[in-house]
Amino acid sequence: MLFRSLKAILENYFASSGETEVKYKDIIATWKISKKTILDIEYLKEKLTTEELLAIVKPNLTAMKEAVKKRNLDAAILEEAQKQVKKGNYKKAAELYEKVVKEDPPSRMKLAMAYTKMGENAKALDQYYQVSKFYTKGGFYSKSVAVLKQALQLAPDKIEIQEELAELYSKLGLFTDAFEAFKKVVSHYEKSGNLVKAIETTQTMIDLDPDKLSTRVKLAELYMEKGSTDDANHEFQSIIDELESEDRKEDLVTIYERWGNFEKNNPQIPKRLSEIFYELREYKKAVRYFRELVEMDQDAAADREVRLAM
Repeated sequence: MLFRSLKAILENYFASSGETEVKYKDIIATWKISKKTILDIEYLKEKLTTEELLAIVKPNLTAMKEAVKKRNLDAAILEEAQKQVKKGNYKKAAELYEKVVKEDPPSRMKLAMAYTKMGENAKALDQYYQVSKFYTKGGFYSKSVAVLKQALQLAPDKIEIQEELAELYSKLGLFTDAFEAFKKVVSHYEKSGNLVKAIETTQTMIDLDPDKLSTRVKLAELYMEKGSTDDANHEFQSIIDELESEDRKEDLVTIYERWGNFEKNNPQIPKRLSEIFYELREYKKAVRYFRELVEMDQDAAADREVRLAM
């Protein structure tokens, strides 16, 4: 209803003036006219003559016609590009797609496909990235994920793709997928020696799920690898305090043993392990850790000697 009177006026104008290239649908599609402007015209339509109404519209007519011509030309180029693809002439197809891609995701995807067929993987990846950014900016995260998965097939070791996928999975609430992607990112940075980035990524994972024990332990271990002993010990102790408060003995054993892989001379570790195994009635293991404690610190072991001998 909003456009009806304006539509009638414009269609009559086109019919009488011979402006057959521009149809009313083209105006709606190409003329970025605000609703307020339309409402103003609707309000004034009873007070203005047809000529006065057209005076509001006609300054945009040239731009409308150019937009229609451009759209028709692009359609012809895309049609020819598709023909070249069917012929297997991917180089020619790529040249044609390059003329019309701009912000058009389908054309960029076709261009990426043409580059892939030509073996130009770097150029194909660039197109995938452009499309992914376009979708992400518009909030179409699922579409962006689909595009990046195609890019990943071209470059499975490209860590930037995994990072972007992890972020997108997080935004979509797909936390299991996000964690799997983040773990690959952490592994990559750890193996390449970039422990700062590995730590930053692990902290991001903890922000997503602060209660995930394995991630917190991984952060502590990365601190140890980096040489940040104080940060590592603080993280291990924080985890242990939480587990102690919940009396989770099996988990405590795992954490203390992993901590002990780095802290070889910390008597707290064999001391507490000997206590836990004694409480669990696993006396052989209790004795083993008690002996480790004796080797480290005989004074610390003295108050357990009688109990473990029982």
